[in-house]
Amino acid sequence: MAAILFWVAAPAVLLTPLSAAQKAWTSSAFVVLGEVAFWVAALALGREVFRRYRRFLDPRGWFGKERR
Repeated sequence: MAAILFWVAAPAVLLTPLSAAQKAWTSSAFVVLGEVAFWVAALALGREVFRRYRRFLDPRGWFGKERR
């Protein structure tokens, strides 16, 4: 859940009255924190849950028969 919040906050920074430099490093920090939060959650949830979501997000299986 935290990873999603960080990813949503990254483009939302553009709507704030910060300077361009502050917007750049703040949105970059949110993107990095989102990635870290995602991988920490993946490690905490375990290998099986991560494999299930990875298979769901694989674009090769979106259309037609699913490859395994």
